[in-house]
Amino acid sequence: MSAGGQSPPTSALKIGLLLPPGEPDAPAILQGARRGAEHATRELGREVELVVRGNPGQWGTEGDDAVALALDEGAQALIAPTAGTAAHQVLQVAGRTRIPVVSLCSDSSVTSAGIPWTVRIAPRTDEEAAAVLTALKRIRASEGNANGNAGGSLRVAAFVPAERAGREAAKDLRTAAATAAVELAEPIQVLTNTEPASVVAAAIAFKPEVILLWLDAAQAGRLAKALRGAGFTGRLAGHSRLCSRVFSETAGKEVASGVVFALPSPGPRLGGASSGASPQNAGAGVEAAPPGDEAVRGSKQHLPMLVRDWTLPEPTNALPSLAAALAFDATRLLAHVLHRAGDEPPFREFPLTWTLPGATGELAFDRSGNRQQALEVVEWAQDGLRVLARGSRSSGDAERRLPAP
Repeated sequence: MSAGGQSPPTSALKIGLLLPPGEPDAPAILQGARRGAEHATRELGREVELVVRGNPGQWGTEGDDAVALALDEGAQALIAPTAGTAAHQVLQVAGRTRIPVVSLCSDSSVTSAGIPWTVRIAPRTDEEAAAVLTALKRIRASEGNANGNAGGSLRVAAFVPAERAGREAAKDLRTAAATAAVELAEPIQVLTNTEPASVVAAAIAFKPEVILLWLDAAQAGRLAKALRGAGFTGRLAGHSRLCSRVFSETAGKEVASGVVFALPSPGPRLGGASSGASPQNAGAGVEAAPPGDEAVRGSKQHLPMLVRDWTLPEPTNALPSLAAALAFDATRLLAHVLHRAGDEPPFREFPLTWTLPGATGELAFDRSGNRQQALEVVEWAQDGLRVLARGSRSSGDAERRLPAP
């Protein structure tokens, strides 16, 4: 059938997941993708098969694995991992084969690669960081005005990964700093085996008021703990993937409490109605959150039913992190793309002009493949997630909602 139609439940839909050995969120991503395939199978009445490549000892490089998924395994669509290098190798394969890709990588370069049948489902690094820095700058100004001291520019230090991943993150953080009009020191690259003490002193020497932890959850947790141990009393902040049990357990709940990051604002989502600001609310920038009890919600409310509350015991149907929930949504989204395409090449479904309720909120994208969703700036508190500021979704091209299966 043509794009937008419903094809009969006949052959299995095959989705490839590239998961390199060095992927820090690999267990959570794999769990989320598998659950997404199971859910899509039930809701579409058609088998959704997940094929995974990237285990140690298999093939040579991420590029080889991506080619194997597309050509040898017969994957009709691909999920790219969080690492920028691997994600771009998947995009190279997609460019040659016209296989649709959903990327878990937050780098802004993903959707600037010019592959029309690619979308990025994760919040973009520069948007996340700008939202966080803008919110913290406003909080600082408010506190300064209350004390009669407006102060100068907000001083920010940052830790990023080594090599290409770090360069991409640093570039996006500089863009975010310019957007928020804050003073950002040169981001510090951190190797996988770096001892926290060896880089903590360099960050503190800048006398920052905020330190950004743009690293994997475990490494960010170790650095957060080391920074507090070294006497840093300013704000700690990071990307949305720090919303995970790995980070809270590595840092310790006392250190994790107060860490700030941005999360997708609850919009139309799988399993329930919105509990937050509607993505249809127009307007730009970040608004202050309401005071009092309205500004506090448990993370099980903020994220979907499928993601565990970090303060509660693990429910039997939970996923361990936002990374897992994004993988769940990526798998379901691709399954719907393939199902809707029917006998037509699935790349013709792009750009996606329909939306789909997801575990992380509404799955809506602009014509460049950027996720169209508001972000909320939150901090971890002992009673859940405290909302510090709310943003609004930029205008997108979504036109119609996918009918319920």
